[in-house]
Amino acid sequence: MFFLKPLRLLALLGLIFIVLIHLKRRKPKEMEVSSIKLWERVFADISNVKKKRINKYLLLILQLLIGSLIIFSFSEPYLLSKNKDNIYTLAFDCSMSMNAVEKGESRMNTAVKKAGEFIDSTPSGSRFNILSMEESAKVLKENLGKSEAKAAIGQLKPSNNPLDAEKSSKVLNSFGENVVVFTDKDVFKNKNVIKLGETLRDLGIVYGSFEAGLESSYCIVKNYGDSQVNADVALKDEKGNRLGLNDVTLKGGEEKKVFFYDLPQGIQYINFSLENEDMLLENNYYPVEALAEKKKVLLLGESYYVEKAISILPYVELIKKDKVDFSKEEFDFYIIAGDETEGVPKDKALWWVKEVNIGSGIPVVEGEISFEDDKFSYGLNNIKAQGRGYETAGDEETSALIKIDGKTLMYMDKNRHIYSTVDWDNSPLVFTPAFPIFIDNLLGYYLKEDANYKYRDFVINNEQDEGISGTYNVFSNISIKNVLILAVIILLILEWRVFKLGY
Repeated sequence: MFFLKPLRLLALLGLIFIVLIHLKRRKPKEMEVSSIKLWERVFADISNVKKKRINKYLLLILQLLIGSLIIFSFSEPYLLSKNKDNIYTLAFDCSMSMNAVEKGESRMNTAVKKAGEFIDSTPSGSRFNILSMEESAKVLKENLGKSEAKAAIGQLKPSNNPLDAEKSSKVLNSFGENVVVFTDKDVFKNKNVIKLGETLRDLGIVYGSFEAGLESSYCIVKNYGDSQVNADVALKDEKGNRLGLNDVTLKGGEEKKVFFYDLPQGIQYINFSLENEDMLLENNYYPVEALAEKKKVLLLGESYYVEKAISILPYVELIKKDKVDFSKEEFDFYIIAGDETEGVPKDKALWWVKEVNIGSGIPVVEGEISFEDDKFSYGLNNIKAQGRGYETAGDEETSALIKIDGKTLMYMDKNRHIYSTVDWDNSPLVFTPAFPIFIDNLLGYYLKEDANYKYRDFVINNEQDEGISGTYNVFSNISIKNVLILAVIILLILEWRVFKLGY
């Protein structure tokens, strides 16, 4: 076992006062009685002496245990596994939320301090690998001594990017035992995590959209805290002049769209901003430039509801055809809704609305639709819709987008091609507001290439690799602070029972 705050163990010296209080002699108390004939009362008292003495010392032991466990828990204890090579891997969350300032200090600085305490608590001669995690996970330094490791982590800075949990998990799983992750998020459940910070009180603008000529725009505001808050969202032009101000009420963890209408004509740049003060400033602004021209989307074949959903997107010019010469015509996005496969450009953005090799007799899947990928599901968190279709097969390099009853009906492959076997014509989903939002998310992912149109959340791809590969083992550096607190509660109940029985 080791302690991140070992100096707090000096408080154990204070337990001597509990012992002194118990050893203090009580002065005899003289009492006058009118009669001494009831000797049986004396014998009854004598028979209870032994029991009360046992309760007295049991109470002393319990109080010493409670005091010790409280001091141990505040010293932040961890169980340390046997490490023959004394090699530790320290992984640091360097994503946007680590900029949050709490009690006058950023969470990144808190991580550096806790890591320094961890390094000091390890055995002499220990070596360290240093990793940073955000949109990608990088090995910064390897096989460092204690002083070198402290110097390396002192150079870490948080970025304005999200944490890609899936990529980070895969890199972490390539290392062996004694991996310690420093983060403020509830991720990496199967790993040893030193959690930073307490409650995050933050509002953030995670997305913004503006199409020139429509005189309207919107942004998505998210509440990262647990309590309900009122947010004031301002819309400003490139010179900082306010064009509008709207307010929105958000529950804990909720996100909502905020719309602005009747914008002045000719504006090519806007900036959404939050007027509320919170713990993180980096996500309080969201600048957006208007799309210069509409993107050309080909719909080859028939898909009535997909066509209707795309037709209302202001940044899309939908071109519907039954046949096309791919060698002569080029588009920004291809939707193949028929069986035409010859000449389809495989190096372009493609969506096969119906799986090409679907055969007869494949069982139909029906039920509530689950949107699986964060890139395509924002704005759909609280929407429930039914769908039907056929299960389609992917592989280890595909990412599921839509599932029904745990079965994949839509996925993206490693080439960013999308395949779907959802029966849109017979799915109630198409009659809900969720469908055009989903289509907008999907096409926007491909067509709004500018960084202004990226969804800026704290965590993306939160589908972590749970597998064990290489020399990876289950982590045994375990924080036992919560276990000690639970033990204190149990001992307090037991102490109360002992005191009640006659001390």
